[in-house]
Amino acid sequence: MPAEQAAAVVKAFAYLEEGAAYETFELFVLRLDALLDEPSRLSSSSSPLSSPGASPKSRLKKAAGKARRSSRSVVTMNWDALSRLSGRERALAMAIVTRFRKILTIRDRFRTTLLAHNLTQLLVAWVEHSPRHRLTGFIKSILPQWEQEFPEEAARLKLALLRRAPPPCLRAARLQAKLKDKKSRKRTASSMIRGLMASEHRLFGTEVRVIAEHLTLKESGEFSKIHISELCGQAWQKPGKEDVASHVVFLVERFNKMSHWVTRSVCEEPEVANRAELIGAFIMLASSLRKKVNNFNACMAVLGGLNNVSVQRLKKSWKATNEKQQEKWSELSLLLDTKNNYSQYRSVVAAATPPVIPFLGVYLRDLTFIEDGNQDKMKSGLVNVEKLLLFGTVIANVRRYQRDKFIPTTDRFLPTLLLTIEHQWLIPVPENADDELYALSTSHEPIEG
Repeated sequence: MPAEQAAAVVKAFAYLEEGAAYETFELFVLRLDALLDEPSRLSSSSSPLSSPGASPKSRLKKAAGKARRSSRSVVTMNWDALSRLSGRERALAMAIVTRFRKILTIRDRFRTTLLAHNLTQLLVAWVEHSPRHRLTGFIKSILPQWEQEFPEEAARLKLALLRRAPPPCLRAARLQAKLKDKKSRKRTASSMIRGLMASEHRLFGTEVRVIAEHLTLKESGEFSKIHISELCGQAWQKPGKEDVASHVVFLVERFNKMSHWVTRSVCEEPEVANRAELIGAFIMLASSLRKKVNNFNACMAVLGGLNNVSVQRLKKSWKATNEKQQEKWSELSLLLDTKNNYSQYRSVVAAATPPVIPFLGVYLRDLTFIEDGNQDKMKSGLVNVEKLLLFGTVIANVRRYQRDKFIPTTDRFLPTLLLTIEHQWLIPVPENADDELYALSTSHEPIEG
């Protein structure tokens, strides 16, 4: 969508929300039809939205009656969602559905996809710029039908809706502010807030097992795509690495993002009890990644985040975790032990039943030592066969774990959770992240002495 066209769309929505004259809506629908490159029916005297002499209320009533009577409608009106909208919002929702129906009647698949893309851009512009949220409920109600025909466009719209949704920590803060002055409900409020944040088997309101499987679903796909060429000559460290070793670079960056997410989540929580619950929940997440889905790469990322100095120094928070969580942490910490070239980790992963996602960092470390510690050719000029054998052993291990694909066992596949993980939790790591998180940590538990 051109910038000036997008600006016109946002302006039209602003007119609607400010309660401008009803004709503004008709002008907006004309813009909508122009955007979709479709002839508008508003110029026709038979249109219920442009009948001469009819009041806005009667026009809406006629339009609603016509939509209900349509037996061949591809998209169904959600009348419960519509009933919660104001007059102009309801008319806008009906216009959206009507245009979507038009798109689906076009036999040219290329043109249908193009028009659906334009309409999605229009809705995304509204979601991102609108200060009100009532129409988003209606958009959510038609998403399932949208997803059947245009899954990629539906995913973009879901992402826009997700970005406007407040994160769990903000919802918890709002709940705390709302119940702050009600002393009789202090205990209830406190428990509800902690429930939103974390518990032994839940993290940010979602079961840790479900989060573990959703994390593994993405990583398994990327790990299985790693090509041998990405592991040759330390390609993941050289200029142009995003092109020649894209999957390795993705997994390395994802590992760092996940560790940062764990550290940030704990350090940003001001209350000791909530920090303890978050630490405990992340320990259970690491345990689930290790024992339930055999995702050692994500498990090591979570453990790395908990092992960060900004989290480790929070003695009061660690002390407040329960005995079971402390035992789990001691057990999982053995995986981080670098003694004897990660011997403890190597023995555990070798005994695991596929499918397995191994800790990629160990393989990259091995390949680096092989590359830097061995010459390509002997002094005699012959090829260094020993180096090739060492390299081949590492590659064979990687290929062995790429054969088996991860299949989720949970029946709770949540597309919105995938979007939350990728765009709210695993965000790029800022340059001064360690310093900022350490400052937060010391503000919660100052350095003694």
